[in-house]
Amino acid sequence: MNDIVNVEKVSDYLFIKLGIEVTKESILPDDLHIDGVDAETLMLDLSKDFNFSLSKFEFQDYFLTERELGNTFLIFHYIIRKKIKKLTFTVQHLVDVINAGEWFDPK
Repeated sequence: MNDIVNVEKVSDYLFIKLGIEVTKESILPDDLHIDGVDAETLMLDLSKDFNFSLSKFEFQDYFLTERELGNTFLIFHYIIRKKIKKLTFTVQHLVDVINAGEWFDPK
């Protein structure tokens, strides 16, 4: 069984990986300014390093894909609209997922 992980441990991990300070209320991906392959790599690294399953995680529901990032129209839309609508989750939710051992969508 995994040890209980707290917000401080995940915040420290994210700071080391990304150089960004976060709190339990920080929102992913918005506050980390991360999408595409970088976001996918981060989630896979988190899953491996904290030993939890991403089998129920739908990457494209939360982060822009490389295809979306490379689409000129979507980039224009992103600039004009400020955001392509995606789901979000907090660092606290990520901690809860780690402690549960598998991804579950936020309520």
